[in-house]
Amino acid sequence: SDEMTVHYLQDENSANGSREAQQVEKIVCTGNVEVTSKEWLGTSDTMHYISRENVVQLIGNAKAFKGKNMVEGERIHYYLDTGKSEVLGAKAVVKEEKADGEKSGRVNMTILEQ
Repeated sequence: SDEMTVHYLQDENSANGSREAQQVEKIVCTGNVEVTSKEWLGTSDTMHYISRENVVQLIGNAKAFKGKNMVEGERIHYYLDTGKSEVLGAKAVVKEEKADGEKSGRVNMTILEQ
């Protein structure tokens, strides 16, 4: 990515400020994000890694590739423990004469035979 910010958990036992005792709480990456895990590749505008859930959240123009297969949506949550992904489309506001509401955005998928 172009920029990465690491957020650490506050630990009462490391009052002297030692980085050795600190654990990562969250990592935020912005700009040209690429994340790889074995044969999985994810790209997006922004990425949040949440350590307690062991999940990578790709946000904005999110795409995931595994071999020649690809999925894309507004957000992709990749669970590192299981290797499973959840793809979410952007919410679109729908205005009609009788009702206002939200409609789920599109998710695209390309699957090629192996």
